[in-house]
Amino acid sequence: MVGEGYTRPGLYLRPELCRLLVSLEAEGFSVLPTGVSGSRLKGTICVKWRDEYLAYSVDISAKPDRLIGYQFNPGQPDSKNACPPKFDLVDFCQSHGYRPSAFALSPATGRGPKYLHVRDFKTALDLMRRSAAYVDPDYEHPETRDRESDLEQDLEDLRGDKRLDPVTLKRLIDARHGQGQYRKDLDDKFGSRCVVSGLQLRQVLRASHILAWSKCSSYEEKLDPNNGLLLAANLDALFDRYLITFAANGELVQSPRISVADRGLLGPLRRLSFTPNVAQRRYLEMHNRQFDALHGRTAAFS
Repeated sequence: MVGEGYTRPGLYLRPELCRLLVSLEAEGFSVLPTGVSGSRLKGTICVKWRDEYLAYSVDISAKPDRLIGYQFNPGQPDSKNACPPKFDLVDFCQSHGYRPSAFALSPATGRGPKYLHVRDFKTALDLMRRSAAYVDPDYEHPETRDRESDLEQDLEDLRGDKRLDPVTLKRLIDARHGQGQYRKDLDDKFGSRCVVSGLQLRQVLRASHILAWSKCSSYEEKLDPNNGLLLAANLDALFDRYLITFAANGELVQSPRISVADRGLLGPLRRLSFTPNVAQRRYLEMHNRQFDALHGRTAAFS
């Protein structure tokens, strides 16, 4: 397949990479071809956010399981394509909430450096969004915009999973809607009260996932009551869009994007009414990392 809009003569892109590049362009990223090299049909695609270089793709026909190459320390003077010395993929994935299987490390040649490549479409898209947030404090992540299409896609994925028996499928569909056994578990756990305000008006309480549904690595995590908080609708919206998060000790952390005037209009935003247990802290730490990444306050990805 010829990658329309991303190629010069001789540079061919497979459908999955084209899909990724189209998705990135639709979100405002720049996707720039830099041509071919001699007779090897080798070309480079650069991904940028507001002139900041974030990633690249080269000669993917030779590496069909790889989408993009990762740029370390985006937007910094010491940015580089090669992995830092003593780079550890497992540590990188644990720090940023990814699966090692979503990446590939190019084999070192002699004593040469290694390079980190992303294999998985969703991981590549998320990583580019997080890199954009790192280099641009005003970047708005798509997760803060519209969740309805994600809901429909998630439900379609569940119904298409032939491994699920009818009972488990119903539990998962209910949980995705914030209802069913998952909601009952949270009602029991938190006494049918908002864990911040103490509100008991059931009609406006939401069974919110701490680790977002799309980021859960298993169905068990999606159904785990430790991965849930019972929140009033306004707090659920803030938490779901990473405008607030909760530290491991339960303290509330607000996004700098909430203005002083809006904080006054929102009313008191308090800490959690309980001290998170070990399992809840694990989920909250992952939410904290995404919160930090979206607001560009993390250490460079290295």
